[in-house]
Amino acid sequence: MGIAAACVGGLATGALAQTTYTYNGTSWSPSAPVLAAANSVSVTAGTVAWNKLEVLDATTNVVDYDDTPVQSFTATLGGTLTWVSAFASASLAPGIAVTLNIYSGNAYPPLPANLLASNAFTTRGGGAEERVELTSPLALTAGGVYSLEWVASAGTAPTGAGWRRTAGGGNPNNVYADGALRYALNGTSNNQDLWFRAGFDYGLTNLSIASGAGVTLDGCDLFLSGALANSGTLTLTAAEGRYAQVKVGGAIQGTGQVVQQQYLAGTGYHALASSMATGFGTTTGNASALFAYDATQGIYASGPSLTTPGLGYFGKLDAAGGFATAAGAFSVTGSPNATHTYNLGHSATQAAGGSGSGWNLIGNPYTCGLDWNAVMASNQGQGVNNAIYIWDASSTVYKYYVNGIAPPPNGSSLATAGVVPPLQAFWVQTTQTGASITTSMASHGTLSVPAVFYKQQPDNLYLAMTQIGVPSMSDGAWLLHQPTATSGFDGQFDAWKLPNGPKMPRLAIVEGNQYLAVNALDLSRSQCLDLEVKGELDGCYRLELSQVVSGSDYRVFVEDRLTQSITELSAMPYDWVHAGWNSAAPRFALWIAPSEMLGSPDPDSTDADSGDSGSNGVDSASHSPAEWVTHRHGQWTTPSRTHDRGVSVYTQSGSRCHEGLLASGADGFHFDAPTGTYLVVLRSPRSQSSHRVTVAR
Repeated sequence: MGIAAACVGGLATGALAQTTYTYNGTSWSPSAPVLAAANSVSVTAGTVAWNKLEVLDATTNVVDYDDTPVQSFTATLGGTLTWVSAFASASLAPGIAVTLNIYSGNAYPPLPANLLASNAFTTRGGGAEERVELTSPLALTAGGVYSLEWVASAGTAPTGAGWRRTAGGGNPNNVYADGALRYALNGTSNNQDLWFRAGFDYGLTNLSIASGAGVTLDGCDLFLSGALANSGTLTLTAAEGRYAQVKVGGAIQGTGQVVQQQYLAGTGYHALASSMATGFGTTTGNASALFAYDATQGIYASGPSLTTPGLGYFGKLDAAGGFATAAGAFSVTGSPNATHTYNLGHSATQAAGGSGSGWNLIGNPYTCGLDWNAVMASNQGQGVNNAIYIWDASSTVYKYYVNGIAPPPNGSSLATAGVVPPLQAFWVQTTQTGASITTSMASHGTLSVPAVFYKQQPDNLYLAMTQIGVPSMSDGAWLLHQPTATSGFDGQFDAWKLPNGPKMPRLAIVEGNQYLAVNALDLSRSQCLDLEVKGELDGCYRLELSQVVSGSDYRVFVEDRLTQSITELSAMPYDWVHAGWNSAAPRFALWIAPSEMLGSPDPDSTDADSGDSGSNGVDSASHSPAEWVTHRHGQWTTPSRTHDRGVSVYTQSGSRCHEGLLASGADGFHFDAPTGTYLVVLRSPRSQSSHRVTVAR
């Protein structure tokens, strides 16, 4: 739901009368402002701070989650709630399944009929911030009373040392000067302090800031459907895991300054950009340490222009002469861009570790998110591939996005819904010289994440490779069902696999000599694809499959050519040790087919997917009873059974080349097949098994 459509003060914003609220440095006229899309604000003196919502319990009357697991508050300004977070104590255990519930009113226990929103998450514990993004933004009414409840999987609030208050900052009863939130005490006891904050977004028609005056947005977003007339200072603050944004739908006027922050965490290189017309001309970082990529020559360039809008840079977080010397917020200052045209280069020399030619390092030129879906929709046929690539310095992996990717369960390798954050640089790839992309903040900027990418989102198969016991060491790859895609790289649908940081695992889909992070293909036909994996020698890894589909699931088998085994990945993960494979060819292969083509095993079967074996007929120890298939001179042999069985044979290209029936007591079938590798699927009323068989002449 966009901010302009929020319901504020109990009325749809379109029904509110146009009102301009003026702040003179000490008071508001005509009254405390209603930050609704139909209204405007003029700040003639002083500084107004529109903050995140924060609730702190009083120092002497604290909330005991063993007794009263609900916190109530009164919103004195209307707006849109987008996320909620709490800080965990050091002793709060990770991995606890918790649900955040938001209710209207402050009754305890809360009434189920008053439930407004419910979102599940898993605790990280150990003093970390527990942040929950709401599935749908929630409109809060000015003056409305609301309650937050954190419920653990056992059905009760987390007990013991749970969420805590952090030291410092603000009135303990949370009556802030901006009036964003008024705390209402709900329960008293001993030492279970609660501290939470929330993303709270506002909408206005126009905002005017006079010379010497200022507005600060802290942890919230502001949508101006009209103009920003700024002769003073507009500050957009950032902290770890959050930042403020402003989207201007009309003109940006005045000689005032906008200061926008973004937070850098972790060491190493960060992909940076500026939202200002003067680029990095004014920044708190060491701009001389930035370097860019010369797309016309295909080389990195030190000493680039620092005042070019839309240009991407790399800057190092390093105590010795980097762009920043320590983790924290950096800022750029100037007049923000309202429009920008990317004039892209095309060099036949690929970027280091890249694939193909025509790489460009560009940046989000706006003070809000850049919706790459909207950009590409209005710039079709400009010779630019759809995929974007964002370097994540914290995890040292590339994040990918192509229109149509669905978020995997952990979101580890996805640039969220194609929205590029402010002050973020990213890679795109051109296919010709003279490519250009025209954008505007009004048309391509966003403060929200689009929920749907296509009119009907394509089926997504997401592969995740994770080092066992080290969840942060992971990588992913996608398969998309796109009937019009071709084999190999498709600029409209696919994304190259770019190199991750040292020691990070790498998972790529292999098409010939092409390595892909996202591969679109026609999954209505059976497929066999190679997988390239890289990891630490002797490291233990798990390969898992997640499916986001509109119809039936797909049957997916992973073949390990080292162990000569086949596992149905659509039924269970596959664990292996990264050692012993010396061939230049990929160790793994995926066999994929729609479930209606391969058929589905009986869910009550105790022998489902039994007998994963290699061509040597050795049965997998994890399945019983033994099942195997061998081939010799056109005769395919398997142990006889006391029931009829269906048999399907698939080539390594994924096509079905034989379909038949093994009658009760039959020990095989005859089918002449050329030299190659085949997948044989045997089905009975109570079991199904799959076998890799090599035919040699």
